[in-house]
Amino acid sequence: MISITDKSKCCGCAACAQKCPKQCISMEYEAEGCEYPVVNADQCIDCGLCEKACPVLNVDKDEPKSQRAFLVQHNDQKVLAESTSGGAFTALAQAVIANGGIVFGAGYLRGEQLVRAEGAPGRLKVGHFSVESVDELWRFRNSKYVQSVVGPAYPEVKQQLKTGREVLFIGTPCQCEGLLRFLGGKPANLRVADFVCRANPARAVFARQVEWLDAKVGVKGETVLFRDKSRFGYRYSNMCELEGETLYGERLYSEGVETDPYLRAFFADLSDRPICYECPFKKRYRVTDLTCWDFFDVYRLSKEFDDNRGVTRVLIQSDEGQELLDRASSYARMKEIDVEAAVEGVRELTKSVKPNPRRDEFMADVANLDGEELMNKWFPDSGKVKAERFARHTCEKLGIYDPMKRLVKKIIKK
Repeated sequence: MISITDKSKCCGCAACAQKCPKQCISMEYEAEGCEYPVVNADQCIDCGLCEKACPVLNVDKDEPKSQRAFLVQHNDQKVLAESTSGGAFTALAQAVIANGGIVFGAGYLRGEQLVRAEGAPGRLKVGHFSVESVDELWRFRNSKYVQSVVGPAYPEVKQQLKTGREVLFIGTPCQCEGLLRFLGGKPANLRVADFVCRANPARAVFARQVEWLDAKVGVKGETVLFRDKSRFGYRYSNMCELEGETLYGERLYSEGVETDPYLRAFFADLSDRPICYECPFKKRYRVTDLTCWDFFDVYRLSKEFDDNRGVTRVLIQSDEGQELLDRASSYARMKEIDVEAAVEGVRELTKSVKPNPRRDEFMADVANLDGEELMNKWFPDSGKVKAERFARHTCEKLGIYDPMKRLVKKIIKK
């Protein structure tokens, strides 16, 4: 029987609950908005399937294997503008759909889909679901710096695989390993792509951010973009809230990483799920087919991709991953790069973030304050913040933001 006595030992993937033959495990949310399995002991038959399905209890080793690395940038400028980095996932998904397949990813839940995240805190909820049309792939574009509710996605993947269709699943490393544990292996028609994840912010923090935005803007926006490129381009993290459900609604709010309270909490390592501070899935050699992530300093390896429109770094983890990327080349330009150069200095690939010493204090306020009170207390628009914002914006207007950023990086390394 699965039993969580230490929250840092559960990633919330729900593989245990979905695997249970008696359906006696429920995923319940606590004050931080993180879900954990709770077993109805009266119905449990002690079959042990929940423990076998748990990716935390059965972590795959980081064993060296042959890898290749590529730069990827989507050919469609609209797709590229909507994507967090280079639009690699969209290209992969297009290749699968063109083959009659189906794609599972994370997006904002709408309408009847909200039942997937029943009980999760907040007005806007992110969860995993499937799409079968290229026209719907936009729902998966742009980063969501909040943990996605997996819900019934694993059984749905299994059902689609049984029909013989090609299935592509993309998620955090823990969600991907959870899927493979749930399935008991990797079927021939399944393709799995993970991304290099810094950490998963707790949902209650995002709920407070949305409350703060509602109060600040005076209008309840329907979409939050965590990495909007429209204002400053790819290299400058900018959060915005949109009026409608698409990626092109009126921008009600737009602030950069030095100003926005949610981004400040995230990069200060105040808001993450407990397991993220000792993540067992931080590995170079992964069980997925492909690993995708940003490449802000792409200028080190390629000047042609250094255009501030975004580029994805893709690490091939299997022959099936290479075959899928080859098919995706119809939709994106690609360039192979040295695999050691691709992973050099990428701490987020193999190392967990360290908890902020004030994390517990912050989370106590998350549980007891509303969004406006919380963000104003912890992230006031101080003189220091104003000065940093002015400096960033000035450098951007003068066209020297990138050179200055690179200079600062060189100084820090020294």
